[in-house]
Order: sequence, then C-alpha cells, then structure tokens
Amino acid sequence: MKRNYFLATALALMLMVALPVMAEGIGSANVNTGETYTLEQMLTYAMEDEYMAQAEYQAIMATYGANAPFANTVRAEATHIVLLQQLFASYGIALPENTAAAKTTVPATLPEAYQAGIAAENANIAMYDAFLAQADLPKDVSDTFEALRNASRNHLAAFTRNSERDGAGMRSRWNDDGNTNGRGNGRGQGRGQDKAQGNNNCPIYGAQRNRSCNGNCANRGN
Repeated sequence: MKRNYFLATALALMLMVALPVMAEGIGSANVNTGETYTLEQMLTYAMEDEYMAQAEYQAIMATYGANAPFANTVRAEATHIVLLQQLFASYGIALPENTAAAKTTVPATLPEAYQAGIAAENANIAMYDAFLAQADLPKDVSDTFEALRNASRNHLAAFTRNSERDGAGMRSRWNDDGNTNGRGNGRGQGRGQDKAQGNNNCPIYGAQRNRSCNGNCANRGN
C-alpha cells in the first residue's frame, strides 16, 4: 500500500515536470491566429489590450512629454474603451479589472518608445484580425472590432513615421497636428474628423450617436 502511494506521488511529480508551465497573458498575448474565441473572451482580451495601450502611452508621456503620436493615441484609447464598455453592457458581460498601469514599462529612450508603440499596434491589429475572421460575430461587435483595428493601423502609421525620423518626433508636412493635407493622422484638433477621406460622419469619432461604424472609419486617422 505504501509502495503504491510512493509510485503515485512519483508519477504526479513526473507529470508536473513534463507539462509546460503557461504564464497567463493579457490582451492580445492570449490570441492566436486560427483559433476560435467566445464573445466574452474576445471582449475581455480586447479591453485588456486597450487598457494596456492607454497605460503604456500615458507612462511614456509622463517620461518624455506629450509627444504628438502618443498624446493623440491616448485620447483615442479613451474612446476605444468606451466603445468596448458599451458592448460589455449590451451582452451582460462583466468588465475585466484594469490593472494595466502596474504592468507597464517605460522604454529607455524615445526612439525605443516609438518601437514599443509599433509592436503594440501590430499585436493589436493581429488580435482584431483574428476576431474578425470568425463567422459568427454579431454585427455591432464586428463593426466595433473593425473600427478599432483600423484606428490601430493609423496609430501604427503615426509611430512608424516618427520612428523613421530617427525618433526625433519632428513635425513635417506629414505631422500629427491635424494639418495633414488628407494624409496624416488627421485628428482634426482632437475632434476626430476623418481627414483622410473628409468623412465627418463616423459615429465613433464624431457625434458618437451609435456604436456602428458601417465601414466609414477605415481612415479615420487617430
């Protein structure tokens, strides 16, 4: 009997060693292309990712100042969080706790901060791409995910432009102050007009009359 106990204990220890220890991820770190997720998982991971982006960019601004691409993106993240909160309320899903501030790290230099922004936006885009590949998404959810993905594409472009300027964050005719001649991020002095297409009827960045973007926010420029 005692021998069987020792054998069982030894087998359990062997299995614990053999099985990989999976660190719990947050946001887009949980999402893999080709996998299927429940609505609750998708909304939770999306909200966690938006929390992380907001906290990370706020921390960068606190260290390096209100650099245009980070300041613009932080404002956009606040709107993204509100849009996701509306979906949580609509589907009766509990909001995840916002612990992002405790998980942020500030890059050692401003050029590295731009690279961190590029990496974060790429991961965010890949996450929404994976969600949008699912065929059973409710329309309001797919519209919101598409709008948030497109916003991240514009954020990515802004960080990339600044990174290509050797991280100096210098303004040029393609700068981030809203005077972009239809090609920059077109934040329209913080009012969110779609400078890229002259489209001011995006409900998400205009009057916010409803949650649906209806495909009009592809270049809303945040």
